Amino acid sequence: MIAGTERSHLTQFGFLYIAGFLVILGLFWVIVARGGGALWIIQVREGVLEVKRGQPPPRLMEDFADALRGVDRLVLRGFRVDDHVELEIRGDVDAGTQQRLRNIVGIHYR
Repeated sequence: MIAGTERSHLTQFGFLYIAGFLVILGLFWVIVARGGGALWIIQVREGVLEVKRGQPPPRLMEDFADALRGVDRLVLRGFRVDDHVELEIRGDVDAGTQQRLRNIVGIHYR
């Protein structure tokens, strides 16, 4: 066997393993970036609530709509954590509104 040939094959396989790992990592990132793991994703644009993912309860949507009157842009994500749902809020809302949104989630997911 030629000495350089074996090393060449190892280098090629190493490259394939690294490329495969990067593809898997990229797919994982895409899933997470698109809200992977979220029960639901709700987007507010120009005061209108739109469900982007999942099926939040209709009463939850009504309560959110009441709490978010006058809010222009916002994204809400609900995640199941152990025995409750945690709320991720992305957007410009005051602390009082954020607490009200968390309270609403707590009422609907007891």
